[in-house]
Amino acid sequence: MKNVPSKYKCIRNDRFIKLEEYKSSITFDNKDRLEVIQVKIDGEVCTDNTTRKCDYLITNKDERNEIFIELKGKNISHAIDQIEESIKMFGEYKENRRAYIVCTKVPQYSIATKSNSGLQNKKEKLLNDYNVKLTIKENIKNEKLF
Repeated sequence: MKNVPSKYKCIRNDRFIKLEEYKSSITFDNKDRLEVIQVKIDGEVCTDNTTRKCDYLITNKDERNEIFIELKGKNISHAIDQIEESIKMFGEYKENRRAYIVCTKVPQYSIATKSNSGLQNKKEKLLNDYNVKLTIKENIKNEKLF
């Protein structure tokens, strides 16, 4: 990961790594208790209110696997923008990259609407431009870490 001072890198090897904010949460299952680096981007690395950024970044010890996480209410479009800007600022290794938007309400992609097609286009842009597999779900439990 680039542009993150060491003082913001928290090394963890917990079996379960839970991140939560408001009513959104994600829990990663670190079955092998690998050492990972957790960074709180929004509010620690970036404290200004104008920069779009996601909430967390988790990497493995050699920092070659990146997981960007945004804990959100309902504004999925804005969350995708936050993930993209965070990848531009902090992403380093394009090969092993995932992102999660954990929200209180997931939009219904099965209903063809203009707003949902816009979200789908943004999701595809992340995949094509940054090699990011984006998962959008309500609270996530026992997600495989690496």
